[in-house]
Amino acid sequence: MMHKECKDRDAPPVGLGQFWFCATALFVVVFVALAASILAHQNPRTASVMIWNRQMCGPRLIVIGTQKGGTTSLYKYIKNVTWISVGKTKELHFFDKVYKSRRKWDTVNDLKALQQKYLKDFGLDVVHGGLSPLRESRDDTCTDYRTGLTFCCDDPNTVYSDVTPRYMIIPQAPRLIRRITNNPWIVALLREPAARAVSHFRMEFGSDDGKNLDDFASEFHQNVHRGIKVTKKCLSEQKISGIDCQRRLSLDHDVDMVSRGLYAHHLRPWFSTFGREKLVLWVSERFSDDPEGHLISLQNQIVGANVSVSREIFQQDYNVKYNVDVQTVEPWESTVKILREFYEPYNRELVYMLMEWGYYDVARDIRQLWDISLKSA
Repeated sequence: MMHKECKDRDAPPVGLGQFWFCATALFVVVFVALAASILAHQNPRTASVMIWNRQMCGPRLIVIGTQKGGTTSLYKYIKNVTWISVGKTKELHFFDKVYKSRRKWDTVNDLKALQQKYLKDFGLDVVHGGLSPLRESRDDTCTDYRTGLTFCCDDPNTVYSDVTPRYMIIPQAPRLIRRITNNPWIVALLREPAARAVSHFRMEFGSDDGKNLDDFASEFHQNVHRGIKVTKKCLSEQKISGIDCQRRLSLDHDVDMVSRGLYAHHLRPWFSTFGREKLVLWVSERFSDDPEGHLISLQNQIVGANVSVSREIFQQDYNVKYNVDVQTVEPWESTVKILREFYEPYNRELVYMLMEWGYYDVARDIRQLWDISLKSA
C-alpha cells in the first residue's frame, strides 16, 4: 500500500536534496550491514558469539595441567561425580594436536569445523539452536533444520570435562578454547617443579620396576642439564637456529621436562584470556591432602551447593603413580638441587604474579610448601 502523501496528487514533489539524503542514508545502512557480515566471518571473537547461543551443554570444565601434578587423580575422582561427564578418554590432546598442525583457525568456518570435531570427543554435536548429545528426540524445538534430525540435552546441567595436562604449555590453546567453547572453567594444579620433573622423568624413562633407580640417575642428570640449557637460551633469545622456542618448549619431550615447571610463563595467556573468575588454581600438595575439599569448592563454583558429592569416591587414594621419593637419594639428590636452584627465580616470579592476580591463598601455600623466599639473593 502506498503512503497517503504518495497518493495525494497535491503533495509537493520530493526535492533533489531530499532524494540524495535518503539515497545516502540507504547506502550507509547497506554498507554497515555488509561490513558487519564480513567482519563476523573474519573476527574470531565475533565468531565465538555467533557459534554459541541459547542454552548449551558443552564442555564447561577443562583441566589444563600440570602433568605429574595430580591430574590423573583428579580425573579418577571427577569421573565418579554424578554432575560431571568426562570425554572418551582422560586426555583428549585436542588442542596440542591442533597446535602441531600450525593452522591459524581464524575464520568462522574454520572455528565451526574445529568446534564440531572437538565436541565429537564428548558425543556432542553442534545443531541449530545450540549444542546437544547425539541422540534423536521428538522435541521439535531441538530440530536441526539442515538434516531434519532432532537432538536434545539429556541433562543441561551436566558438566562435560576435558582433562589434558599438556594444554597448559600450549600457547595457542587459551585463545582457541575461548573461541569454540562457552567460557568454561579452567583448572590448573601446580606442583613443586623439581619434584614434578623427577616424577615426569620416572614416567618417561623409569617406569620399569625391574630396573634399579641408580641406572637412571646419570640419564636424569643429562636430561636436566640439556633441558635447563635449552630453556634458558629459548627464554633469552626466543629462537634457536630458526626454531620457534614456544614450540620447542612445548613439543620437545626432553626440554619440556624442565620447561613445564615455568608456571608463571605458561599461565599468563590463560589468565589474560579467562581471568580470575574462570581460572581456578590449586596447589598439588594441598589437593593431595584434601581432594574432597577441593572438589566441593569446585562444585560450589560451577553448579552451586545444591548438588552433593558422594564421600564414597574419596575412599580410594589415587596419589601413588610414579611418586616414589628419590629426591633425597644420591646421586639423584645433587641433580634435584640443581633443578631447585634453576627454578628459584621463576618460583618467586610466580608468587608475585599470583598475588598481583588476587590468588593470595595459592601464593601463600606455594611459599610455605615450596620453601620460597621472596628476597632475591
